[in-house]
Amino acid sequence: MNNLSNDILYSSLNQLSVGIIIIDDNQRLVFFNQWLCDYSGLLLDKEKDKYLGDIFSEYSTSRLSDACEDALMLGLPTRLSHTFNPSLLPLYQKNSIGDESYRVQQQISIKCISTQTKQRLCQIVIDNVTHTVKKEKILEKLADDNKIQQQKSEIANKAKSQFLANMSHEIRTPINGVLGMLTLLADTELSEEQKKFSHLATVSAETLLHLINDILDVSKIEAGKLDIELIEFNLLDLLTSSISTFAIKAHEKNIALPLDMSGVLYPNVIGDPTRIQQIITNLLGNAIKFTEHGEISIKASVVQVEHLDLVLKISIADTGIGISADKCHQLFNAFTQVDASTTREYGGSGLGLTIAKQLCQLMGGDVEVSSVLGEGSVFSFDLKLQLSDRNLVNSAEKQDIIEGAAVSKPVLDKDNIKILLVEDNRINQQVALGLLNKLGYRADLAINGIQALKLLADCKKSEPYQLVLMDCQMPEMDGYQATKRIRGAIDETNHSHVTIIAMTANSMKGDREKCLAAGMDDYLSKPITPKLLDEKITLWLNKT
Repeated sequence: MNNLSNDILYSSLNQLSVGIIIIDDNQRLVFFNQWLCDYSGLLLDKEKDKYLGDIFSEYSTSRLSDACEDALMLGLPTRLSHTFNPSLLPLYQKNSIGDESYRVQQQISIKCISTQTKQRLCQIVIDNVTHTVKKEKILEKLADDNKIQQQKSEIANKAKSQFLANMSHEIRTPINGVLGMLTLLADTELSEEQKKFSHLATVSAETLLHLINDILDVSKIEAGKLDIELIEFNLLDLLTSSISTFAIKAHEKNIALPLDMSGVLYPNVIGDPTRIQQIITNLLGNAIKFTEHGEISIKASVVQVEHLDLVLKISIADTGIGISADKCHQLFNAFTQVDASTTREYGGSGLGLTIAKQLCQLMGGDVEVSSVLGEGSVFSFDLKLQLSDRNLVNSAEKQDIIEGAAVSKPVLDKDNIKILLVEDNRINQQVALGLLNKLGYRADLAINGIQALKLLADCKKSEPYQLVLMDCQMPEMDGYQATKRIRGAIDETNHSHVTIIAMTANSMKGDREKCLAAGMDDYLSKPITPKLLDEKITLWLNKT
């Protein structure tokens, strides 16, 4: 290395793709390489021995001058980042000297170097990081744009969720009135023709409610607002009850409905029984709709078990109209059926299969279909569940336990039970009062939270209300506010511990939790069915 000539070293420095400046202990120029000439327009012969601040006017007041002083006096190396010192020296892209729009972004390293004569020198190495800075700015802009789009998307989703919540409430309120009135009407003396009309109206209202539920489910899934619950349940019971609801329809069409559960070796599992039943209902409902004769066979089996995890597979095979192979892939698209004539003849929104597929995917599985036009279809789905470690209970023993519990429950003295109904909608007032009367209860009516508080406060201590059915959205004071006032110590209503059941048209994710957080004990979603209303009231009155 000692034999290298000065010419070789000089040529090597001039070939570097970085700028090199060497100054002495007085910060006078000793050397700079060809790179610096190209990017500054200066020539070494004309600038040599000059103070660096006389060559670059910006140098004297820059951080670079201080860094060079530290290196020469104290031997401290410094690295100046382009982030904080973007362009320390007036350097420009080649052929654009002096044009500020082409000024080079710089990253500079400064360190002291020693010579054989023990003279202190300072070496300045300059990297052109202009392209790196441009890339960083582009990435920053993309990140900012993505952030803006994400914020817009969040605002849009929030607005969509709010719209869905409002629409759900506004639609369910009149449907509750329609179904409630039809329920009450069915218990009156009707002619055969009137019974037929009443039945058709009920079916139409229930179909409308089912459609609304489907639309809301799709929207919840798309917005990521649909949660999968983990509840312990019995698969055999779930399958049996799910299939039995279709028994009458199948019998009316003379369709056999065999169920094979021999492959369910582990019936006690943990998962979301409501959503699994929804999948079965959607697939089996379609099978019955599109099958005119023959049979629809349902087979359920546990196909994989690993530790406490298992995979449930259910197939539903029908002998219906079938689907051509080239159209099977369209089935799971929202609002899609294989052709317009199918929609006209059989009805439906085309949402059931979309929901079934998305629910399966949320539970770690999927849905698939195989079909032959004119011969029938097989829909199969699988999903992941957890194995329960609870011992199996014989179904007969379970029935004995249930019956024994039912016998041991005290009989409610309905004549002495006071219920307060808080509801602002006039039609729903009549529906709720009619249903309660039908169940054997008497109830007082409050049209909003303010009136409810007054009735509770004016009630005699010897004749308290045992239960409050509370609507959530009401003028002047809503159900949430009223419940908080009842539970709080600021109101002497003598009913701070009364059972409060929300009876609301709100059905979006979080609505039940909002009711419970306000202090309510339970939640009923409109439209209210007499059976569920009776079960809820009986449950809570027996608790108290």
